[in-house]
Amino acid sequence: MSSQAHFDPSNYFIDYEAVLDNKEARKIFQDFLQDCRNEEPLLFLDTYAEYFSGYEQVLKEVFGGWADEEKVSLKNSSNSSKQNKNLFRNEVILRVEKIIQTFIEYHSEKELNIGTSQSWLLNYWKLAKEDLLDTFITLTDLKMDQFPRFVRSEKLRNFLKLKGETFTRSIGYDISKGYNVDLRFKPKDLKEQLITDNHIYFGFTLAQDTPDWKLIYEREDLYCYSSNSTYFFGESKGMKLLKAVMYLPFSLEDVSTMLFDADNHNSFDPQTKGFELHDYRPPSGLNGLGSEGINSSYATQCLSIGIDLSLPLVKKRQLSSVATTIQETDLLFHLLHTADFSEEEMPSQGHVKADSLSYYLFYRLSDRFTRLVHVTYTNFDLPFQTNLLSEIFWKKRAKLLFKGFTKTLNVLTKNGTVPASDHEISDCHKHRQAIEDNKKVFPDRSWYKEWLELNNKTRQFY
Repeated sequence: MSSQAHFDPSNYFIDYEAVLDNKEARKIFQDFLQDCRNEEPLLFLDTYAEYFSGYEQVLKEVFGGWADEEKVSLKNSSNSSKQNKNLFRNEVILRVEKIIQTFIEYHSEKELNIGTSQSWLLNYWKLAKEDLLDTFITLTDLKMDQFPRFVRSEKLRNFLKLKGETFTRSIGYDISKGYNVDLRFKPKDLKEQLITDNHIYFGFTLAQDTPDWKLIYEREDLYCYSSNSTYFFGESKGMKLLKAVMYLPFSLEDVSTMLFDADNHNSFDPQTKGFELHDYRPPSGLNGLGSEGINSSYATQCLSIGIDLSLPLVKKRQLSSVATTIQETDLLFHLLHTADFSEEEMPSQGHVKADSLSYYLFYRLSDRFTRLVHVTYTNFDLPFQTNLLSEIFWKKRAKLLFKGFTKTLNVLTKNGTVPASDHEISDCHKHRQAIEDNKKVFPDRSWYKEWLELNNKTRQFY
């Protein structure tokens, strides 16, 4: 029997950049996006690539090339003859104007969902039409939204079966013998009352789509995953990680308002009872403030969370936790992990303490759409807590959480007719305070960009 008969495309991790660089694979990806009625981002990338190629050619003809990171402005160039200016305008500026009219302008033919970047780009283009290298910056969500669906689709699987193993190796990596999860930033344990850079970086790592995530439930607005790997944090029991990706038809501002107001918590997450703030510690870098004996780089919310598992003869669980909240452009990031607290610091109220590490990453997709990536490790210390039961529990919880979010947001926005931000906020859990204090200590910091730079090493497979 030929080796082709044994070829299984599911044994390969398909690389996003490799697909975009391969003409045939890119065409199949575009066909998939057409089927999903969301081909605009890829069409934009194609058009932009054509524009930039022409831009470089014109620079070469007019200026004889250009140095790295050199910005060319014809207004200030003594080498700009009338003929060169006309060439530049016809070959570059008019082409960009066409891209703006097609993809960026409001209600354009193939308008991109790029959130607040849309108004910024339009305003900047009006002011600086010739500083083209900095002008045309836009964010698309192909990699995080559409590509994970594409690599799991029958369309790609059938295409790779037809093309064969040699072709598949050109756009992917063989993971049939396993996949090395990037654990550089994994916290050592869930005991210390501290939040570090590594906690934040690990959240960005887990939010990415990798072969370690097994899809266990899907619908158009909600996807649930379980990790193939088992994770250990110190002496904690080895457990699978669970992830939910959901799409909320509300602005990031509306979602933030819902989260910040403590009065909404029982509405959007009825499974967690007794969500209580016991202490708030400003970051140690804020005017020398901070809790005595605790060197907290980040604003720290000390929270207790009661969880009713709704199981007969099973006591409620409690998460005695430290948390923080940070905000970047078009991103709200909340992380929480359990820690050791004395009974005096955080009474257990007769509940059984459990271990947990949880992330909530809210991404702005457009002015009216937000993506939530929620990742969690939770050990309820049940004698019968199997992987199957965990997956059943997670699918149920993700559906309830999505239902709670949409129900609460519909009430706050009157079914999307008014901004939720019109409501007064009771910041009892100090989410907003944590954001403001973290910004004061780290005014220009982008944790996501830092993670990207640290993550620019070659993927490791074995």
